Amino acid sequence: MISQVRRQKWVALTMLLALALVALWFLPSSLSPVRVTFRHATNDPVSGKVGVIELVNNLKETVVVMGGWYVPAKRKDLSISKETPLAYIDGEPFRFTAQSTNTAQVHIPTNGGAYRLVFQCVPDSKDPPRMQGTLRYRILNSVYPWLHPSQKTIVRWSGGFFVVSQSIDVQ
Repeated sequence: MISQVRRQKWVALTMLLALALVALWFLPSSLSPVRVTFRHATNDPVSGKVGVIELVNNLKETVVVMGGWYVPAKRKDLSISKETPLAYIDGEPFRFTAQSTNTAQVHIPTNGGAYRLVFQCVPDSKDPPRMQGTLRYRILNSVYPWLHPSQKTIVRWSGGFFVVSQSIDVQ
């Protein structure tokens, strides 16, 4: 009788711990130690109108930028869509070293409006080519087609994060 009660307590405690871990998994992450700031727009003889950005990496490891795009400033969802203008980085500085401040040029949208620049980043240690052999990556890759998670969830599952600039008024 006593062992059955003890077992029930352990099962309840284990389930409570599992629920707490799941809740922590889905909580929003803290502020990113990587920042992007739009400095100004300028004309480039080759690329046309470009934006000058500053990317600050306060992590203790290199950050890989997996892609960049613009979202309307008032939109809460940061996911990329068909209508989303892409932000190509000129000169391909896709890797930003640890504890560094970098300046780069990005293509800006040709239509006017207020936008925010979004970069999908991942620490070098979690770079997908390095992670493909891990059990976590294989499980996520096999579960993904059935769950249809959002882009934000996929990025978080893979150890990445979004870096978002302030609102930019593109003219």
